[in-house]
Amino acid sequence: MTENQDVIVFYDDSDVAFDFTSGTSDWVVESDSKWAGGTRTVHASDTRTGEFSVTFQGTVAILTGSVPEGTSNYMVQIDNDAPSTVSVNAFISPHRAWYQSPILSDGEHTIRFMQLLSGFAVDYATITPGPEDTIRPRSVLVDNLSPEIVYTGPWAVPKIKPSVNSRQVPVPYEDSVHVGSTRGNKIAISFAGSSIELFGQLQLGRPMSVNFTLDNGVPETIIFPTISAANGSDETMPNFPLYSRRDLPGVAVHNLEVVLLEDGQDFALDYCMYEPNFANAKYKPNLLPPNPLSVKLQAVVGAVVASLFLLLVCFVFFFKRWRRNRRIRKPRSTDVSMSVELGSFAQLPMPRRAPPNAFASAPISRSTRPNLTPTPFEIPDSEWLEPTTPRASPEKPAPLLPLEGFQHPSERHRPMHTTHQIDELYRVVTMLSEETQRLKGQLGERRDSAVLPPSYEESVPSDDPNSPQNPYPPSPSGKLPYRPPTVPPSAITNFSRPLKHSTFISSSS
Repeated sequence: MTENQDVIVFYDDSDVAFDFTSGTSDWVVESDSKWAGGTRTVHASDTRTGEFSVTFQGTVAILTGSVPEGTSNYMVQIDNDAPSTVSVNAFISPHRAWYQSPILSDGEHTIRFMQLLSGFAVDYATITPGPEDTIRPRSVLVDNLSPEIVYTGPWAVPKIKPSVNSRQVPVPYEDSVHVGSTRGNKIAISFAGSSIELFGQLQLGRPMSVNFTLDNGVPETIIFPTISAANGSDETMPNFPLYSRRDLPGVAVHNLEVVLLEDGQDFALDYCMYEPNFANAKYKPNLLPPNPLSVKLQAVVGAVVASLFLLLVCFVFFFKRWRRNRRIRKPRSTDVSMSVELGSFAQLPMPRRAPPNAFASAPISRSTRPNLTPTPFEIPDSEWLEPTTPRASPEKPAPLLPLEGFQHPSERHRPMHTTHQIDELYRVVTMLSEETQRLKGQLGERRDSAVLPPSYEESVPSDDPNSPQNPYPPSPSGKLPYRPPTVPPSAITNFSRPLKHSTFISSSS
C-alpha cells in the first residue's frame, strides 16, 4: 500500500491466526528462502479439496501465495455470512495476491476458504487494521513506494509485469522495487518500533557492499557475497533479507540510513518490516518527512517577514534622524527679527526728567487730602534734584534698521505669510517704543509740578506747671518734666524716590 499513514500488518503463514487443520484437507509446509518468512503452506491433496480459515482484527485482508494453473473457483465465507464463489485466473501470475476481502467493519473477523484445489498455497496475509484494532505482537510492513521512505540520488522503479512462470518465482510486494546502482545513493527510513528488517531482491553472482547507519551511530558495512546459481546463470532472489536489527528502544522513533559504497551494484529494496511500539493505528506517530516545498515556503515567508521588519526599522530610524536634523538646521525667523528690533530699541535714549516750567499750568494732583495752603518750607538740595548746569539736548533716537539687512540667507525665499507676520511684529514693537517715550515724558512733568504739602506749626507748651497747655506735671524735685522732641512730618514733594539727607528745622529748637 502507498497511503501516507496507512498501517499494514504482516501475518505470516506460520502465524496462529491461520487454521489449516479444519476438515479433511491435506496441507504441507514448504521451506524456501524465496518465500516471505521462509515458508509457505500448500494444499497437496489430489483427491480432496482443501479448506482453511484466518482470524484477524482489521477492515481489509489480502492473501498472497500461489494458485494452480488454469482457472479455479473456490468458496469464501466471511464471519457468519452466506458463502460466496470466487474465481481466480492463474495466468495473471503464478505467485501473487489471489484474494482481497471487501471493506469490513472494525474489530475481529474470520474468513473461511473452502473447495480449494490442489496447488493453492498461502505465503502471507496483509491486514489493514482499524483505528482501535490491536496490532502487536505482529509486525508492520512498509512498501518501498511509501512516502515514509526517502530516496536520494538516481533510483529506478521498474514495473514488474506479471507473467506465467512454471517455477513459480514470487514477484515483489505490490509489483514494485526501488533499484539503485550509483555510489552515494541513499535511503532514509523512519520507523517507530523495537526492530527493523529490510527485504529486497539480490542478483546472484554480483557482490555488493552497503553502509547501514542507525540513529546517526557508527556505520555498519555489509558485504553481500557472490552466490552462484544452480544452473550457472544469474538469478534474482526475492524476499532476500538485506538488513536486520533487533532489541531497539521501543519508545522512540528511529532512523535508518542506507548508503551504496560502489558503482555498478544493483541494490533493490522491496519492503521493510518493524515491530511497532504503538498498540493500534491511531497511536502511530507521524513518520512522514517534512515536505520540501512547505519547508522552502516557510523559509521564503520567514525571509520576507524579516526583510519587511528590517526595512521598517531602518525607515523609522532614518525618519527620526531626518526630523532631528531638520529641527537643528531650521532657522528661527521670529528670533532673528526680535533680536534686530530689540537691538535697535536698545540704541534709543532713555527719557529724562522734564524741567520745572515745562507745563503752562500745574497738573491736577491725584491726592485725596484737603487742599490746604500752609506756608511752604524750604527743602535743602539733595542728590535727587536736577543739577543747575544745563544739559545738552537729548540725542535723536537712532532710526530703526530695516529688516532687509538682517535677513538670514535661508529666509530670502520666506513664504508670504511669514513675512507678513514679521512686518506686523515690527509695527507693534515700534508703536510700543513710541508709547513708552510718551509716558516717560508725562511722568517727568508730573514730578516737577507736584503740590507741596502744608507745613505744620508746633505749639510750644508753657513752662508753668499749672498751665493747661502743659500736659506734663512737675516732678517732685521741682525740675521741669522731660518732653520728647517733636519732629514735624516731612513734606511729600516727590512721587519718585524718597528724599535722602533732608534736614528739617524744628521750631522748638
